[in-house]
Amino acid sequence: PPDGKDEKVRHIQNVAVARQEEISAADGILFKAHLFLGREQAHLLLICHHLLIDAVSWRIIMNDLSRCYSNRLRGHEPMTASGTIDFGAWVAHLRNHAPALREGLAYWDDLAQINMGGPLRPEAGGDNREGDAHAVWFRFSCVETDALAQAAASTGTPRDAVLLAAFAHALAELRGTDELVVDVESHGRTSFDDVLDFSRVVGWFTSTFPVRIDVVASDVDATSKTVAAALDSVPNLGIAYGLYSQPQRADVCFNYLGSFVLPYEEDLRPTLSRYPVGPVRGADNDRGYDLKLTARTHDRQLVADLSYTPQRHDSDQMLQLARATRSYVLKWSGISPTKGQFVVEQGSSTGLLAQVPRALWCEPPASSPREYGTVLLTGATGFIGVHLLHLLLTRTEGKVNCLVRDLGTSAWERLREAYTWYLPGEELDQYADRISVFTGDLSEPGFALAYEDYEMLCSEVEAIYHLAADTRLFGDRECFERHNTKPVRAMIDFARARRPKDLHHLSTLAVCGIAPEGEPTVFSEDSLNIGQRFQNGYERSKYDAEHLIHEFASQGGAGFIYRPGNVTGHSVSGRFQRNGGDNRLVQLPGPRRCSVLV
Repeated sequence: PPDGKDEKVRHIQNVAVARQEEISAADGILFKAHLFLGREQAHLLLICHHLLIDAVSWRIIMNDLSRCYSNRLRGHEPMTASGTIDFGAWVAHLRNHAPALREGLAYWDDLAQINMGGPLRPEAGGDNREGDAHAVWFRFSCVETDALAQAAASTGTPRDAVLLAAFAHALAELRGTDELVVDVESHGRTSFDDVLDFSRVVGWFTSTFPVRIDVVASDVDATSKTVAAALDSVPNLGIAYGLYSQPQRADVCFNYLGSFVLPYEEDLRPTLSRYPVGPVRGADNDRGYDLKLTARTHDRQLVADLSYTPQRHDSDQMLQLARATRSYVLKWSGISPTKGQFVVEQGSSTGLLAQVPRALWCEPPASSPREYGTVLLTGATGFIGVHLLHLLLTRTEGKVNCLVRDLGTSAWERLREAYTWYLPGEELDQYADRISVFTGDLSEPGFALAYEDYEMLCSEVEAIYHLAADTRLFGDRECFERHNTKPVRAMIDFARARRPKDLHHLSTLAVCGIAPEGEPTVFSEDSLNIGQRFQNGYERSKYDAEHLIHEFASQGGAGFIYRPGNVTGHSVSGRFQRNGGDNRLVQLPGPRRCSVLV
């Protein structure tokens, strides 16, 4: 390794530039990796052509890399999660559904009529090269980002819609107009066939489509509502627009990448490097857009960059545009605008997923795990649910909302009885100021709660622990769909309502089913569809539920799956499920005789 900090920075950047220049679609060179070995830490550079990968795919690759590293370190063969679907299946799937998707093109019929000072236009000319690009970087502190999230939750407006509205508002003022057309990039990773699971497929799914924005003068809040409504009304993530190769596009692009959370393993604890890697796009490439705003969440801080070329835009005006965008976001969030830090960087950095310039100061990441202030717990009267409730009450300071089924008796009394039975000597009443119990039905709209209660939970809950399920193993498909799969759909809707919520879902190892005939099959933590067969409706319903969680996570949601094996009694008290008759393992007849030879 080179000596000296400055020399190290130059060395990493020079090598990174060289590796990136080796990428060539014409020569079939689409992926490069380079490991910088240091005395105390190493830096791994991964480069892939956009033809092969999108933001969601990078998350999949990093998870597999972390797992393979741990396997190798323990002397095992590296193992990635299994899957039976590839990108070719995605393309065929789109082709099969193309006729139905074509109907959605009517959404864009009127865009060509909008005059926005260079609205929907043909491909850009040769004076818009990537090599000439500049970018204005700016960020929002952790406090400012949290304020944005809170305001977005209270109004039900997604934070990406707020950022786009603030940017559109500032740009419209600069251009002297009240309407814009902006191309929006979406993950595009949606399935029109419930049987196909594309959540772990690596490829370029990105969908780009134009959105009309009506800017309400001097009212960012009203503009944010029009933006949110416009984004919400786009059919099928705009896939039809790209599928049918529309000839025109807007001159402005917006891309919200969300957060890029690296996998955490005891063996490999990666963090995002702040070393510069040079231009990430070919210098002679056409930029495609006059302006492009890209945003991502970096260590709980919203960071954005506005890309442009000085040949087309005055740098001072671009700095003014970035300042106004940041100011409008803060005003909308209820915070007095601060001066902020703005960094102008030469070169195209639009392809960077998570890295930000070293010159842009960012707060260090939190050293301890996040603790939720308010959670929703389902299945609290069950064996695992009671013990999780106990942990939440004794190891956190947060408030717990329990959703309990209506069985004709007081929900609070049922919860107290279960808690006392499973945990002898423990009294639930001592936590009465931290527990709220609601009687509801997970398979009904709004959980069959009073409107005010549901809206309150939507606004206050930060995380969901969904443990409720029918575990009888045998029953009709419709019943398991009602109790195990449909509630997950409701939980996902709830997780997206008002404020974004982390969704922790208790599943089962039984989703592995029975392996297909032929070669031995490995079912790992991140596996789901390996072509398995299911022995009963219970296994299938839990598999379908996991499919929904994967889809939620692939679209930017924070979804987590836990798969317990056989659940046994408490190691000290020996207490097990009170409803043992509903547990198939308990129902199975045991041996008539038990012998021990000592």
